[in-house]
Amino acid sequence: MTAPTSDTDYIRRLVAAHHARRLAPFRRWRYPAVDPGVVALTEGSTREDYRIYALTGKAFTLWHSGRTDPHYGREGTGLGKAMRQIGRAGAYGPRDPGAVRALDGLVLAETSDSLAAALDKVSAKLSGSDHPPHWATLIEDLRQWHNRATRDDVRLRWAQQFHTNAPKAEPAPR
Repeated sequence: MTAPTSDTDYIRRLVAAHHARRLAPFRRWRYPAVDPGVVALTEGSTREDYRIYALTGKAFTLWHSGRTDPHYGREGTGLGKAMRQIGRAGAYGPRDPGAVRALDGLVLAETSDSLAAALDKVSAKLSGSDHPPHWATLIEDLRQWHNRATRDDVRLRWAQQFHTNAPKAEPAPR
């Protein structure tokens, strides 16, 4: 077993705050403000990680709103894959115009402010879904997005996850 990283420690703090009903600061938080309640929940983070943790914390809070049990997200479920759940019966993910517009907002975001606004919209849409993104993966994606050298890799990954169907399980050989 590997030692926990600061990212997994942060997600555990989010889960503990969810149980204690202390996530309200994230609901009110607006990028890039420094909010004392958000600072308390992102304790010890660097300036760069504060922004990334606050964005993730807000998404976590919006998805968990009204839920009692916390969900860490399934490993391998990136933001684009989670967005495939947005829509209505018969028109989910790429077949739902609202989901496509939400993805466009994410992949076309040029500034941190526009990314934060797009992520808020996506998080609100995902709040009605059964499965969130994997929160540790979201942190890593946001970290890479904030690096200009890897930003396009993240955009491509989110778009591919959104537009790619999961492979169907092969029947077991007889």
